[in-house]
Amino acid sequence: MNESPHPSARPRASEAGFSVVEGLIAAALLVFILIGVLPLFERSRLNLMQGNDSTQVANAVIDGTDRLYGMPFNSQITNVQPGTTQTQATDFWLLDENRWVVDMTPFPTDRAQFTRTTTVEQFQLTDLTDNGVLDTPLDGSAPTGTVHIKRITAQVVNARTALAGPSTTFQVITYKVH
Repeated sequence: MNESPHPSARPRASEAGFSVVEGLIAAALLVFILIGVLPLFERSRLNLMQGNDSTQVANAVIDGTDRLYGMPFNSQITNVQPGTTQTQATDFWLLDENRWVVDMTPFPTDRAQFTRTTTVEQFQLTDLTDNGVLDTPLDGSAPTGTVHIKRITAQVVNARTALAGPSTTFQVITYKVH
């Protein structure tokens, strides 16, 4: 005889599916796993921000030196003023405006993410040959023929850092020989 279960018969307790306790345990395990994974996403986001900032800083340093390196040797921008041994220019990268400015006054609500300082010094070739170090910069009033080497230093300070650490500074030194 063929016995078939009655359609209204209840399944046994072992065949009933998940109990409420089993569901709560599974949900708790899932929550613990998610809590463990979430910090990885936050750290990844911070690493992406740092990588982006580093790329922007590197580009800012290269832009600062390339702009001056491309100028003629005795251009007004690369010449040192008489009475001084270096010319220094500072500009700021604005977060909201996304551009370099030399003065922050017209932008009272914006913040500077980067501060770029570019310095030009000039030297005689004999300064390098006497001890191997450029350590005696020439005054801006030195005759044009005595200036053989210009040192262009671009330094960018990134004020924004992850986890409130110290600001980072990148510096590139380029020499231009005449």
